[in-house]
Amino acid sequence: SSLMSSHRGNGQFDPRPIPDLGQAGKISRDPQARALETFIRGLIVEEFDGPAPPSTILDDLALYLRSLGNGTCPAGATEPIRLAGALNDARRAAAAAGESWRRGDGPAARLLLSATRSALGRIDERFAPRDLAADRQAIRNADFELLAIEQAMDRRDRTVALRIAAWRAGVPRWASLLHRDEGRSLYDVETLSRALAAGNS
Repeated sequence: SSLMSSHRGNGQFDPRPIPDLGQAGKISRDPQARALETFIRGLIVEEFDGPAPPSTILDDLALYLRSLGNGTCPAGATEPIRLAGALNDARRAAAAAGESWRRGDGPAARLLLSATRSALGRIDERFAPRDLAADRQAIRNADFELLAIEQAMDRRDRTVALRIAAWRAGVPRWASLLHRDEGRSLYDVETLSRALAAGNS
């Protein structure tokens, strides 16, 4: 039974194991068969009642999943969570949004810009300490700009590509403040540990 689905729910408590799409299993990974794409779309649309993803996004998700487990990453490899990586996620998503918009793929561009905003939200969470209000405001100002661009997309405004480029060019201006204060944020391991300890006391 799916608790989140109006398509697959049966009103019974009969949960089933969630398949690990990162490993070869009963879902064919053959690109020609496109069974993986069909399965992913079913999860999004029927399992979680979400909107159907743009075809380019669906294809990219399937490509990503097919690449897992092929020795792409060393076993047991870890990477610390740092501000630089989080900002890079936002930059890449915004760049992909701009490219999708230029290709005329509005739905993919809209989704990728939403991904950019989600990346900013994750950064904002790490600047939770009270004395970092200026950092949070800088992040939220950048997010408000993206919201305005999303609204421009919905209007099919001709300035969208230019506005995305301007947003990307402006990142270093406010990111410099975040880099300066990263050591006082929850990106810092000791600061995070103290915050977690205080929350559990």
